[in-house]
Amino acid sequence: MLRKQINSISLLNFLKGNVPFYAWQCISISTMDRQVDLIIHDESDMMNLISLLIYKLQTIDGFKGTSLSHIEGNKYKETIRVYDKVLFRYKIIKIRMKISCIAFEQKKSILELFLIAIMKTHKKLF
Repeated sequence: MLRKQINSISLLNFLKGNVPFYAWQCISISTMDRQVDLIIHDESDMMNLISLLIYKLQTIDGFKGTSLSHIEGNKYKETIRVYDKVLFRYKIIKIRMKISCIAFEQKKSILELFLIAIMKTHKKLF
């Protein structure tokens, strides 16, 4: 699907959830001669793919081999610890995308969204 087609989706269809995919369901894999965009709707499948890419590419920032300087020797536990931190950062990015999407759907800023949630929680407690 082209960007032009995505941008032409009406706000009403977006609010009803009639969209082909959300930003957190898309991953782009770049090689020397092309770019492959994948849409994966299942969150666990997406996390498994990202984990596999992190491990096989030995990456901390998306580029091959960038984790090698952060791992001393061939220590398995340290390698897993570093890769878990990288995966955690991707999870945070996904959460931030979802929060932004919810704020857009409700036509509020992210700050407004959080303040309203805090006020609702406060009213429930007291």
